[in-house]
Formats: sequence, C-alpha cells, structure tokens
Amino acid sequence: NCCKIATRLHTGADLLALGNLLAEAEMPLSVMGMGSLGKLSRLLLGGLGSVLNYGFLGEVHVPGQWHAPQLKIRLAEISGN
Repeated sequence: NCCKIATRLHTGADLLALGNLLAEAEMPLSVMGMGSLGKLSRLLLGGLGSVLNYGFLGEVHVPGQWHAPQLKIRLAEISGN
C-alpha cells in the first residue's frame, strides 16, 4: 500500500513538515509539494525516499512539476545513479 500526499507549499517550514512526515512514515509515501517550492520539494523528497514522483510531458499541469525527462535525470544525480 502507498499513500500520495500533494500540497501547496508556501514556506520552507511547509517543506520541512513534508520531510518530517516522510521520515516518520510507517508505510511507503508519495510526497510532493506544488507552487514556488514545488520543484525543490520533488527533488528533496524524492531523494529522501518518496516512492513516486510526477513530471509532465507536453504542458505542465501543476505548478512545481518538472518536465519528466529532466526530473529523471535530476533524481538519478541525487541518488548517484
């Protein structure tokens, strides 16, 4: 089982709260933020173990999404692959 949590981020404290939620989870989580901190959140939380991450093909659908091929490259850089 997995749960997806996507929320609009307004401050760094919001991003920290999502990171803490992910760190304390007892089940796999897909955690991401939207808005001006969305791109950062998707990299940071993906690097911390968020099990799913969404990018876009064509046109962006949610503020803070990465273009899917770029997201794949950035996450691979973070994980060292």
